[in-house]
Order: sequence, then C-alpha cells, then structure tokens
Amino acid sequence: LLNCLPTLVMAIAMTWSPSFQEEDSSEMTVWFVVVILSFAVLFAINSSIHSFLVVNYASADKVAVSVGLYYMSNAMGRLMGTLGSGLLYTYVGEDVGDVAG
Repeated sequence: LLNCLPTLVMAIAMTWSPSFQEEDSSEMTVWFVVVILSFAVLFAINSSIHSFLVVNYASADKVAVSVGLYYMSNAMGRLMGTLGSGLLYTYVGEDVGDVAG
C-alpha cells in the first residue's frame, strides 16, 4: 500500500499541477524524477523488510528453502507480468490511437 503513494501523488500532480497543464517540460521532468526516486526508495525499504521477514519466520532448518521459494515466486511474478504486458501491448497497444505514448 505504501508503494502506491508516489503513484497517487503523480496522478494528482498530472491532473491539477500547473506545470502539466502548461506543458512545462523542465518542471514535468522534476516531478517525474522525484516521484520515481521516492518510489525506488520505498520499494527498496519494502523489499528489505520482506526479505527480513522471510528469513525471520523460516524454520531454522528450512531457511534456504524459504528464501529460495520467496525469490522464485518473485521472479515468476515478474515474468508473468512482463509476458502479460507484452501480450496486452501486442493486441491492444497500437489500437489506442492518440492516447498511446
């Protein structure tokens, strides 16, 4: 939930900020950099907390298995997300018209 805050701030900024309404590229760049950096910091903190919890709650004789399962699940989720994103872009991405980047 905490990782959603930078995205929410960016959505609000893009909707009501004068820099986005006037299309001032230098101010828009500053917004993007600040939001991406804050997302990265929050993501890194969140990731380290998750790793600590996996190791902390694992049985003493099953730490390696628990950590391996955690990272395997994480990698599988990223793979599925990447494939799903590519599929969506393949079938929908070019049909959006002017709204697509």
